[in-house]
Amino acid sequence: MAGTASFTRFRELPTELRLRIWENASFFQRIVELNYCVVDRKFSISGPPPAILYVNQESREIALKFYSKSFGTINQPAEIYFNAVSDIIYLSSRQYEDEVMAISSHFRVCAESLPHQDHIQTIALGERWWTDSPYSAFFRLSEPVGSIGKFRSTYPHLKKVILVRGAPSEEEVVSWDSYSGISLLPSREKETEDERAEFVLWAFDEFDHQIPRLDVVVMEHP
Repeated sequence: MAGTASFTRFRELPTELRLRIWENASFFQRIVELNYCVVDRKFSISGPPPAILYVNQESREIALKFYSKSFGTINQPAEIYFNAVSDIIYLSSRQYEDEVMAISSHFRVCAESLPHQDHIQTIALGERWWTDSPYSAFFRLSEPVGSIGKFRSTYPHLKKVILVRGAPSEEEVVSWDSYSGISLLPSREKETEDERAEFVLWAFDEFDHQIPRLDVVVMEHP
């Protein structure tokens, strides 16, 4: 049986080409669950840091142009590597309500003073955090997240929202802390077949008439 194919002459490539490869790898899209300890007032994420930071010195130098240490608090220096352009912050349905509420409160209070490396551009919301809207005349996504208006002001640099349908399997959750990380796929169910998703998409569209439009999509776990 043939072994796994590998490229063993990478170091022989022209320097310019190697650097371009490292730069492209720095924008590998990660989905990271942002956790917050309410007691210690500290952030953490699921999974390991970006592998490109630890390949070699050359890759690390390039990666650090795009990854910054982010999400510091008064109790903790910024120490989570995050690429605001390509990384997706995930507030999953397995997280506690007071945890998600504390995360929302932190970013709402600090919205105007956050350093650029903390400017979240893409958020994925577990189903638990966006399914109150059909029952609210004020487009409330959920109690911890608040209304669409409050959500937009909490994350003013947001460009995309992913509404995650369903819940992950136990096996998948175990893999979140490994190098396989979190995966999301386009939803197999049409929005028109899900009244909740259809309403939330409509609500975002109605609200976005007054401010820059968000890209809002529905996805699900494998």
